[in-house]
Amino acid sequence: MDTARREQQASPGLQPAAKDALATLEREWDGVVAHRDYPMVDLDNNAAERAPRRPVVTRKNAYGSRTDDAAALAAAVWTVLGTAEKHGLNTLTYLTAYLDACGRAGGKPPQGTDLDRFLPWLASPDDLATWKQPPG
Repeated sequence: MDTARREQQASPGLQPAAKDALATLEREWDGVVAHRDYPMVDLDNNAAERAPRRPVVTRKNAYGSRTDDAAALAAAVWTVLGTAEKHGLNTLTYLTAYLDACGRAGGKPPQGTDLDRFLPWLASPDDLATWKQPPG
């Protein structure tokens, strides 16, 4: 593909739009082929562009946050749930387990190691397996 691009770029009488497209391809070539060495790298950034969509739509449907505290709370909740999703957890199951732990602590958030349990990178394999399941 790179060889064909170079040949086409050297062609006489190339239309300006084609020249621009080939110049962009040359400039971005390292990014285009990054997936060869790093298959986990997407070819586009669609996932990153779609990620904030749900929180934005939710905020719009709720007519905004109205206060700075409400906005901060919404940002924290979306961050926690986004992290859970990235780790393949069912967000409803995960959130239910967390709120259950809050209830067992007398309505207070877990502290210390009780809170560490809910960090996906520190959670036990049993907890992670449970939180990946749909709510029971």
